[in-house]
Amino acid sequence: MTEDFFSRRLKGKELLDYVETHLEEFQGDGDALCLAAGYGQDNGQGTTKCNLSEFVRELAEVADPIKLEASEKHDAEERDQKL
Repeated sequence: MTEDFFSRRLKGKELLDYVETHLEEFQGDGDALCLAAGYGQDNGQGTTKCNLSEFVRELAEVADPIKLEASEKHDAEERDQKL
């Protein structure tokens, strides 16, 4: 049985609000957050995976680029410290 995940996708500001509100409760599980926001896709084997490219594309259209830039810089600094 295939579920139509695309009919319930959050878009625009609604997606951004959802991510900001629920980010911590998913405790770093980006796949679960992606699926909960409606960006699942059938992998052809009866399971669902995150359609990351669509999720990121939609989120990038509404996200504050300054916040994203700061977050990316912070992630890079953390990676550098681990090396």
